[in-house]
Amino acid sequence: MIKYNHKNKIEGSQHANIKAIYPGMFVSFDYRKHTVFDRRPLLLILHKDYISNLLHGINLNYLTEYKLKQLIKKIEKGAGVYSETKNITRTEDQDATNDTLPYRNLLKKPYTRIKLPVFKEKRGGSPLSKSEAKKQSDMLYEKVIKKYSRMLAGQQDIYRTYHINLVSSLKVLEFKV
Repeated sequence: MIKYNHKNKIEGSQHANIKAIYPGMFVSFDYRKHTVFDRRPLLLILHKDYISNLLHGINLNYLTEYKLKQLIKKIEKGAGVYSETKNITRTEDQDATNDTLPYRNLLKKPYTRIKLPVFKEKRGGSPLSKSEAKKQSDMLYEKVIKKYSRMLAGQQDIYRTYHINLVSSLKVLEFKV
């Protein structure tokens, strides 16, 4: 396995609680499992599963800079499998005035996020239901991410799951894509 360093793409970071994390965010953390190859993953969050206590995502440390850019482009265009709009990558702040979102007011600094489907987030008019957000995420994963990540990484699987209770020093990143 080969690891690549993308520290030059990190423009800022802030410590965060696991509750502040949601799909599309770029995060890094220390992983306290002794048998893993990458103990400091740089992860694009795809799903946070509270029932199984897992973070699902793509470990960007296993991609070259070129392949990373290609994957981001595919994910941005991939929204076409469930919507007319694109998944936009942008730097955003949490809106202190919007009390309807479950992750509001947890982060103070800007962070970078690909606008993936998230429960209660407005996307094309009305907020997404939990089932609709899950359905759209599953479609994006099956039809775009799974296929394209295999093509990019070859034999190396870049999709990873991490036990939340083994995560420490969690940081949300402002990431230059």
